Amino acid sequence: EPQLDPVPVVEPQHDPTHVVEPQHGLAPAAEEDDGEQLGEADF
Repeated sequence: EPQLDPVPVVEPQHDPTHVVEPQHGLAPAAEEDDGEQLGEADF
């Protein structure tokens, strides 16, 4: 039973991984104003 718990917990962990991807874009954009402009162009 307890072994099954850790298995599903790994699945949700994948979520945070995806969150790291968008965060990377925000980090550089906040650091440099130019980065923010580039982000807007992407949209």
